[in-house]
Amino acid sequence: LRAVGMREPASGRRALPGLLWGRLAARRLDLAVVPAAPRALPPLVRRQIDTSWSLAHGLSLVDTFAGAVAQTRHVVDAVRSGDPFLAARALALEASYLSALRGSERRAETTMATARRFAQASTQPHAYGLLGTAETVAAYYRGRYAETLRRADSAEEYLVSHCTHVAWELGVVRHHRLFALVYMGEMAECARRAALLLSDVRERGDRHGEVYLRTGVLPFCDLVRDDPAACIAGALGAVDAWAQPRWLVQHYAVFMATTQAELYRGDGEAAAREVTARWPALVSSFLLEISMVRVETWRLRMRTALVLAQATSGFRRRLHLRTAKRTLRVIEREPGAPGQPFATLARAAIARLEGNDARVDELLAVSHEAFLGADMRLMAAAVRRSRGLLIGGTAGSVLVAEADAWMRAQGIVAPARMAHCLAPGLGHEAT
Repeated sequence: LRAVGMREPASGRRALPGLLWGRLAARRLDLAVVPAAPRALPPLVRRQIDTSWSLAHGLSLVDTFAGAVAQTRHVVDAVRSGDPFLAARALALEASYLSALRGSERRAETTMATARRFAQASTQPHAYGLLGTAETVAAYYRGRYAETLRRADSAEEYLVSHCTHVAWELGVVRHHRLFALVYMGEMAECARRAALLLSDVRERGDRHGEVYLRTGVLPFCDLVRDDPAACIAGALGAVDAWAQPRWLVQHYAVFMATTQAELYRGDGEAAAREVTARWPALVSSFLLEISMVRVETWRLRMRTALVLAQATSGFRRRLHLRTAKRTLRVIEREPGAPGQPFATLARAAIARLEGNDARVDELLAVSHEAFLGADMRLMAAAVRRSRGLLIGGTAGSVLVAEADAWMRAQGIVAPARMAHCLAPGLGHEAT
């Protein structure tokens, strides 16, 4: 970095003033600019833009906040350079960052459209490969999981057929495909693809790719196999050698994996200890500015409170339900990620635990349709199982059997435990 007159991007609170100033400069860019013909740039300027690109996209899946700092300089310098490829590359990455940030969907769409214009003016296939990568990421963070799969397939095919030296881009596409499969509940396909990708990254010596898998998708695959101990051990083991002074994306993934494993076990106290211990670092990392991270972490807190409420009674139950309602309000206010079906499901659980059974089935029916509409079929199955337990009798048993059969077809060994983990407070048993 010193060789090209640059410094390592700061992270955490130290970077906040620079990031805000850089974001302001990025927002002032004229996105209606007409792409110009490629032109020669001074060698140092080109090296600085390329270095900023390497920092911004390389840090995006490790230290997202530091990557965002690098991206502010990258996008401004690249667009101002007038080079169509450099601008397309920077704007595609900018759209990826914006799609993840809270309340930035409209700006992300405008930026993506501008990136597409510059890609069309560029003579380099890599521009279209980057555009496909960005469109995959954007679809994922908007909660459009079926679209994520389609765009991932298209982007992967193009990158493999038309581009070289795109291992990082292919990794981004493949990892987001796996996460989309998890949200859709397609665990059999997810496990198959994850095993292939793990073999590939190990063969290529891609340490980051291996750690990203072992802290992200693979721990949930362990829960699918009814092995929470392996989930915890695998996630913790993946980051043992990552001694870092600040919280990275991988530490967030470990936090999610270990806490979710405790919920799967039905141990609300252990899950609560994880949340209490890890929350300050999570807040300091600024990862909560990512809409999906915000929904998932507050949903984790809410599920923990519901597991505790189900296991207690009287004053302690009321205390845990109060916590659940507080976290519920945070999720309901989140604009970007698809938090509303989760919120409705939580309201059903709260109503059941408060003894208001008259509302429970209505709320479950609404959340079931919402999950189906969002292509989140595992969550829909958990809700269907919840309705079966609520209704009881022959009709209820049929719903439970249908949900269990669907889950087992996806390789889920213990449907009741999985439903308890995903939809606590609704009568599922973790043991």
